[in-house]
Amino acid sequence: MNIKSLFTKLKDYNQNYQSLLETELNGLDQSLIRFWTRNFFLG
Repeated sequence: MNIKSLFTKLKDYNQNYQSLLETELNGLDQSLIRFWTRNFFLG
């Protein structure tokens, strides 16, 4: 395996990881927003 293909694999992995992370964070944001609105604006 040469360096170039290694970097390509790494880049692909990084992009996948980043999109996974964004999905997780979006879910977390949604639940946090729900929590805050329920407890502070409606409560």
